[in-house]
Amino acid sequence: MYEQYLPVFYANTDFEIADMLPEIIGQHANLSYALEFCRQWRIRGIAAFFIGGVPQGLFEELDKSAQAFLYFLRYFDDNLKATSFSEPFFDAVAVQDHECARLIAEYSRTTWNPELEYEDDFLYFYFLMKHFYLSSKTEECQELLNRYEDVLQGAEDPKLSMCQAYLDGNQENWEESFCAFLDSRSDQKQRLIQKGALSQEEAATEAKLNVEGLALLRLSEMKGFTTQRDYLGTPSSARKHLSLEFPVGAWRII
Repeated sequence: MYEQYLPVFYANTDFEIADMLPEIIGQHANLSYALEFCRQWRIRGIAAFFIGGVPQGLFEELDKSAQAFLYFLRYFDDNLKATSFSEPFFDAVAVQDHECARLIAEYSRTTWNPELEYEDDFLYFYFLMKHFYLSSKTEECQELLNRYEDVLQGAEDPKLSMCQAYLDGNQENWEESFCAFLDSRSDQKQRLIQKGALSQEEAATEAKLNVEGLALLRLSEMKGFTTQRDYLGTPSSARKHLSLEFPVGAWRII
């Protein structure tokens, strides 16, 4: 819909990032500001991928988003954090910067913040962090999923099924719930686009390439699951394994 403007969206991120950087470096940003700063890197990376057709730029910019968020988490007060607002965690996982993902998990708030987030969203993120990056026991992770199920009160959520499949090592159940998650997210983005509720930049970038989906596929690889070549919003061209030449984690905000 707005794909012809991708070069403009890409160029605009230069100005946005430069304008926001002093607040980030000066440690004056709040959570929403930091997330928007990271989102600019994500838009930049996705735009670069769609323009050039190769994943290198995507990987580089997603890694910058993740590293910037880690910098933010290191100084931000725990009382003002909300773990479910950790999209840059998925950026780190998607580019296989596992050390950055581990540190984001380590510096994230370990309890639900009822002032800022829904409990089920917190439990989703916190489970993934604990299970894959914080060396948590199976029992601890199962307790989180039991609470997740209680919070849903019988409502269906493919993300809960996905998490349970990760914990159980059940590839078939994971595949089914992952595809349901991708369908649900795609439908939601299309509804928002039709209502004019998404910016042109997001409609042309984040709505088209599912970075969270890419990260979930990386996690499935860590579990040893066999995956299909292409999934909705997660093309195989964006899932290539990183070469040794790619400097994962080399970028730092200061």
